[in-house]
Amino acid sequence: MRPATALSVVSVILIVKAVLIGWVTWGRAQMLGVQSSAGQAGLTIATVALAIALVCGVAAVVLRRRDRGEDA
Repeated sequence: MRPATALSVVSVILIVKAVLIGWVTWGRAQMLGVQSSAGQAGLTIATVALAIALVCGVAAVVLRRRDRGEDA
């Protein structure tokens, strides 16, 4: 598997995880009717996962463009 493809896959997985963690954390807080520290921790984890996913996505795009430039 090419590095750009692997980074794209990692990016998609992390974005899905971040959305699910955020959704579950928000839903749990709504069901309990409180904003607990665990809810804030979950949202922090989701934000970090999303940031890493975006960095992986950008790196994948850069690698793809560089590979295309070398092939030409």
